Formats: sequence, structure tokens, C-alpha cells
Amino acid sequence: MSLYTRGDVKLPCEVTPSTTTNVKWEHKQSYYAPFNIYINGQIDEKLRRRFSIYNASVGDYSLKILRIQDFDTGRYSCFNRQQLIKTYDIDVLG
Repeated sequence: MSLYTRGDVKLPCEVTPSTTTNVKWEHKQSYYAPFNIYINGQIDEKLRRRFSIYNASVGDYSLKILRIQDFDTGRYSCFNRQQLIKTYDIDVLG
């Protein structure tokens, strides 16, 4: 479990770029179905103001969350071609 206070957060996820790279970021909150933040090279339109990917062209698919808030609590997972690369359990402190 990683604890964060207000501010910006970087969740690292590095993938060797190739023609078969297919990275996805998923967010799962305790009682809700997981939803995709980033898939097929795009950030979900509703989330673009607060989420971004660092530098996918060189394999840095790290997720940046701006102004982390209470509702950002949950599990963040980075996948490449359906294979789990990294998981972060995030808890936001007041």
C-alpha cells in the first residue's frame, strides 16, 4: 500500500517499445468494476485533465495523476498485451 497526500503522483511503468506494444492502465476501486484510464494509445476523454502518460514513444508508460484526490484511492495496474507489468495500491491521505 502506498500512501499519498495531495499533489501529483507518478506511477512508473516501463515497456520496451515494439510493434506489439499494447499498454493499458486500469483503475479498480474497492466495490466497483475496473475501468480503463489508458488503452489503445489514448487516455479516456473524461480523465485527460488529470491523467497523462509520460513518454510512450521511448517506452515510459508511467501514469501521472495530477492533484490526487480521495476518489483516486484504489489499485492501479499497468498491462502490456494482457500481461501484468506493475500494480500499485494507492491510499490518499486527507
